[in-house]
Amino acid sequence: MDRKLIKYLPLFMQTYTEIEQIMNAEQEQIEGLWDALKGLLKEAFVSDESEVGAKRWESILNITPLDTESLQLRNFRIQSRLIEDLPFTRRTLKNQLKALCGEDGYKTILDGDNFTLHVKVALTTKKLKGEVERLCERVVPLNLFVDVTLMYHTHNLLGPYVHDYLYLYTQQQLRDEPFE
Repeated sequence: MDRKLIKYLPLFMQTYTEIEQIMNAEQEQIEGLWDALKGLLKEAFVSDESEVGAKRWESILNITPLDTESLQLRNFRIQSRLIEDLPFTRRTLKNQLKALCGEDGYKTILDGDNFTLHVKVALTTKKLKGEVERLCERVVPLNLFVDVTLMYHTHNLLGPYVHDYLYLYTQQQLRDEPFE
């Protein structure tokens, strides 16, 4: 901390050795308080919170994290719970999916004849497919089946590329991996 407590005192008090010793002793505690305050301010936002903040939010929202989950995935799950909004309509589902997956990160297709909602998640967010499934379980009415799949690459997307470029990849890589 660049702020010294002694500098907050009037000049005539700064000259006393006893006061200087007291301020130096208190300086460590004040620096600890400032560090704790900075940490607390960082925990105010879900997107950049630490393990402590994620653990607190998970206890509030009754989320049980897996031991293998990264902090980023845990924060994503917390955000998905926080953006839930009643009433659950198709528009609110689309807004929630847009917040989680991005503008072009998903597609929804409602098959009313078969009572099925198809949600396709982009390959760039495929790690979050499970969380999208859980969101749909909570939000979509029970009379609809939910089918969450990945948006794999199709011939229409790969058609413009020359074979000399595509032969570098396997069939599975072309289908499953994000492609620029």
